[in-house]
Amino acid sequence: MIISCLKGDIERALGIAERHTHADSNLPLLKGIFLEAKEDSLYINATNLDTGIEIHIPAKIKKRGIIVVPSRIISSFLLTISDEQISFEVKNGNLTITTPSTSTTIKGYSADDFPPFPKLKKITSLSLPQNDLIEHLQSVVIAASPSEMKPEISSVLFNIQKNGIKFVATDSFRLAEKTVSFKGDSYVSLLFPFKHILELVKIMEAFPSSIELLFDSNQAIFKGDTFHYFT
Repeated sequence: MIISCLKGDIERALGIAERHTHADSNLPLLKGIFLEAKEDSLYINATNLDTGIEIHIPAKIKKRGIIVVPSRIISSFLLTISDEQISFEVKNGNLTITTPSTSTTIKGYSADDFPPFPKLKKITSLSLPQNDLIEHLQSVVIAASPSEMKPEISSVLFNIQKNGIKFVATDSFRLAEKTVSFKGDSYVSLLFPFKHILELVKIMEAFPSSIELLFDSNQAIFKGDTFHYFT
């Protein structure tokens, strides 16, 4: 891998991806960030086996490649540099980061055993207006219970019908509902942990785009122009 990109782009993506690593895991790969250079983008992946995120940012690709590096080390190093243009090169299984004023090498891990993101078996999809989605999710998620003892009340319900989608949350003492109107062809109810919804809102605010919800009976993916959020 040999690439160059802007510090602001990768720093913003890493800030989100790092929240999806498993800091307490005994497996180094779950503490790491998966980097893949292909086409004209750098793909940044992370997972804690509960949620996962894939973000791609613009990059100049001189040589394709993949590597996994510890998330805290690469994030901490980027905080110490002021140069905007950054180059990355994989040498002997390690990642060398170079700027006009500094350089460092981070020990990497083989990406071969990095957990793959789940594949949906029978995909149903619908498009959602992002601005309305953020506003409505923020207005209902505050009614969800912060305790995870009862998952059904520490979640946000997506009740999808032909004429729209209703968002519902309750902690059994209060209840909040909001509806987004659109034309669809699905009748289904999906329950998402409230902490995953809070994270979705942060991702959408960082990477504004149209949103497509893909789901089957066990998994859902929120797909934006530059990200896939698995939950």
